[in-house]
Amino acid sequence: MDASPPVPRPAVLAAVGLGAAFALLAVVAASSEVILRGFDRPLTEALVDARSEGFTQVMRGVSFLGSRAVLIGMLIALTVWALATKECARAVLVVAGVFAAAVVLEYVFKAVVDRPRPEPVLQLALTRSPAFPSGHALSAAAFYGLLPVVLGARRVGHVAAWTVIGVIGFSRVYLGVHWLTDVAGGVLLGGAVVAGGILILRGHRLDPSRCPGGHPR
Repeated sequence: MDASPPVPRPAVLAAVGLGAAFALLAVVAASSEVILRGFDRPLTEALVDARSEGFTQVMRGVSFLGSRAVLIGMLIALTVWALATKECARAVLVVAGVFAAAVVLEYVFKAVVDRPRPEPVLQLALTRSPAFPSGHALSAAAFYGLLPVVLGARRVGHVAAWTVIGVIGFSRVYLGVHWLTDVAGGVLLGGAVVAGGILILRGHRLDPSRCPGGHPR
């Protein structure tokens, strides 16, 4: 019987480190939100003052890339392809599971932390649900962050994925629907979830000849 693949230590360290950083930020957001607001408000107000009609439309489009509807649509398409071609089916199911876990964690932490969003006068897309963590940032990180792992992308693919995640997060601050630390919380938790997904993929011993990301390094 083949030996089990070694546990990727960087993924373990990432899961623990990012999870701990998120937990610390969540505690501060829940207990001392006014401290974070003092840090967040100057950036949000500066972006509000710098808004332009053209750039606002671009940011709305970028934000849409991190919406639940777009991500679920892409996930469904990816799953259908994987099941139809029998390529990476198990890995894509792991992506689906990681994404579902991110959605559940979002609702749990929003309810627990219950941080207010920026005032309606600052928002370009009025939203009243709790702010922390940013659902767009968390969901985008869970999906786009794990996708290049499954596809066996080179480093540039990972850089591109996390750049997209960062720009989506920035768009939420620009639109005034999240504070910067809400986005940071979403990215931290999303990164921890992605690291967990990498550990699951390693444990499943996916066939690299059928799925290039079966043995992520």
